[in-house]
Amino acid sequence: MVSSTNTYSTTPLSLKEGAVRLLYGSSSNEGRVEVYWKSNWYAVCSGGFDRRKEDLVCRQLGYSAAESGIRRFGYGEGDLLLSVRVENAYCTGYESSFLECRGVRLREYNCFRNQTVGVTCSKALPESKIPPNTIRLVDGSEPHMGRVEIYYNGFWTTICEREWHYEESNVVCKQLGFIGADNTYYKHREISPDPFPILGRLECDVTHMQWTDCSSYDWNTIDCSLNTLVGVTCISEDYTTEGSVRLTGASSENVGRVEIYHHGEWGTICDDGWNFDDAEVVCRQLGFPGALFAVGNAYFGQGNGFVLLDDVSCNGTEHYLVDCRHAGWYQHNCGPGDEAGVQCIMPDVHYPRLANGSNPHEGRVEIWNGHQWTKVCSNGGFFQNEADVVCKELGFDEVDYTGYRDRFGHGYGPPSNVGYRCSENQDSLSQCTTVPIYGSVCRPAVVLGCRNRESSLSSAAIWGIAFGATIVILICFVCIFKRCKSQQCCKRALSGVSATGRTDSGAEPDDQINEGPTIMSTNINEDAPPSYNDVVVSHV
Repeated sequence: MVSSTNTYSTTPLSLKEGAVRLLYGSSSNEGRVEVYWKSNWYAVCSGGFDRRKEDLVCRQLGYSAAESGIRRFGYGEGDLLLSVRVENAYCTGYESSFLECRGVRLREYNCFRNQTVGVTCSKALPESKIPPNTIRLVDGSEPHMGRVEIYYNGFWTTICEREWHYEESNVVCKQLGFIGADNTYYKHREISPDPFPILGRLECDVTHMQWTDCSSYDWNTIDCSLNTLVGVTCISEDYTTEGSVRLTGASSENVGRVEIYHHGEWGTICDDGWNFDDAEVVCRQLGFPGALFAVGNAYFGQGNGFVLLDDVSCNGTEHYLVDCRHAGWYQHNCGPGDEAGVQCIMPDVHYPRLANGSNPHEGRVEIWNGHQWTKVCSNGGFFQNEADVVCKELGFDEVDYTGYRDRFGHGYGPPSNVGYRCSENQDSLSQCTTVPIYGSVCRPAVVLGCRNRESSLSSAAIWGIAFGATIVILICFVCIFKRCKSQQCCKRALSGVSATGRTDSGAEPDDQINEGPTIMSTNINEDAPPSYNDVVVSHV
């Protein structure tokens, strides 16, 4: 037991609620514990003050932990002290102050000097070179799997979570540099209490790249008796799991031919029935927020392996492509040139699309803002340059038409909170300047039609030309038919003349017949042929 009347104290330089100090110790790492509360320093009564709270005091002052054993400092000058009791506090020892403990309540309480808390802290922590919030996997049989630990307040701590999903696993794996998470995760129930689990209620989505981006997480408020410690299995290029997918045949990581892993080999997917919902599942499995489009006909080149899947049919909500309906492994009726492909959304890139149109080159303009599809509204301004950029980015040559109306429906996404200002030499919306739009009301949505120069006429014009050409052909056919009928009438008349034995010129019938074409031409020039109706009547 240590007793001292020295006035040596350890006090934080900046005072705020919950700050602590050590008084009456013989060195800076020991003394009576006092807490700063309601603009006063209070001694802390020992009732309910356990080892975790002692560790918290020492860590709050920059030491690693409290040494074992009860310590008394600074008593002997009177019986009662201005003091507090720390009540109903559940502390892990890793909080930054008492006030962060779950259920904490400080209450003024007069306790005797020999009932106050004193601690002796171990030596100061060495300066850490590990960045805060670093993640690692431990206790796994392979480097890509294990229990998840986070470096927090100078210590490695674990995640205690009852509702852990693929999205959270995927964020952890991507932060560690892996391609993404496997479709399995596991939880540890038998584990030593050091490091103590302190992180819980983590909620992530596919747009997050590290766990601190996630929308919700809590420190020190988890009752781990009702939860488990989280472990994950990540996907790496050196370790491929059954049903993994990849994109090949393109220079960008977010586009390419879809290939799937089955029984130790990579193979392609046939494009029969391949659509946007299927592409959505592939992109999310790869860690992208979603898909821009699905393509077939070996758009990204032909694959070298077997065709592994055909007739894939997803509803768009599955986490993995193998969860979708399909014809069965190796069951297909496809050949080279039928490979499926996708383009996935990059999280921080603004992409346009034309929604709800009757064909791919027209529709309501929507923009991916990094998290969701948003409508482009007339109050944000959308002019010729912006329309040109959208059409070019979508692969068309030029603008067909643009306007502000609800021709293609209102859509379900929120209105975009930014407008775009583009110049003539820009090729994508990400290169354009953005301007804020205030207000949540979307006036008529922007609609856009694009076209290629090879077929620069509108569909209505093309239909009109085709209809007109058909009429012209029919007219020509009627004229030819009439001409042929007239010529046959002449032939019959000439045949009647030949039956008399001679013509007016005295030529023999055989000679006359041999020069028939000339005679027909002469008769046509000199005498007008009978009308079509006369010929018809004469033969009735």
